[in-house]
Amino acid sequence: MQGALYHQKFTESLGRFSTRLEDLLPEIRRFEPSLIPAELLDEVAGTLGELMLVLIEHKSVGGAKNFTGRAASDIQLLREALRFGQLQPNQITAALNALRDELGVIIHEDRQAA
Repeated sequence: MQGALYHQKFTESLGRFSTRLEDLLPEIRRFEPSLIPAELLDEVAGTLGELMLVLIEHKSVGGAKNFTGRAASDIQLLREALRFGQLQPNQITAALNALRDELGVIIHEDRQAA
């Protein structure tokens, strides 16, 4: 039962992160590439950092290893690119959309395992 509760909390957590990333997309699109406020980039990077920690913890307790590890790696690369200003808004939104898709796969895989 405790395992089922963990999986439920994990999928709910991923759902919240997915929603938060979806909420940030229109904010990013509002700005010209060089004018995205540092606070917004920090918010995206912070959200990604929190998500990465959740995924790493999940992987360490035997969660969906294949997709979880890949998503955590993708998040780390995206965070670094954001912090160094290496991405245009359209690249950021494309990367966040791809990440949301990966989260959907992880949620599906996790539910199958539960």
